[in-house]
Amino acid sequence: MAEHNRTVFSISLSAQEQEFAAACRDFVLQKKPELRSSIVVANNMLSIADQPHVRQAFMELGLARLVRVLRLAIVGKAIGIRRAPRLLFDLARFRTKIVRALRRRAG
Repeated sequence: MAEHNRTVFSISLSAQEQEFAAACRDFVLQKKPELRSSIVVANNMLSIADQPHVRQAFMELGLARLVRVLRLAIVGKAIGIRRAPRLLFDLARFRTKIVRALRRRAG
């Protein structure tokens, strides 16, 4: 991260989860580019600055939008019906993993 005094926490990711995390980060940065150094996806890890506004942005601007976009892509048939169940399962697991990690950090 850019600032050394900033506390961060990291979450280990699978290959599919890395794609989800990168999409979430991209969604956040579209609205809040100043968080670029606060949310990093690298080396099979998602690192998030341990600050309430960063956690909130990741959940509301990133993860929530990813869920909406993926569902719309399935309904609009941009994602094949055969891939949809697995993607939804993987997304649900990723979402649970992230929510649990963020709740633990929030106290």
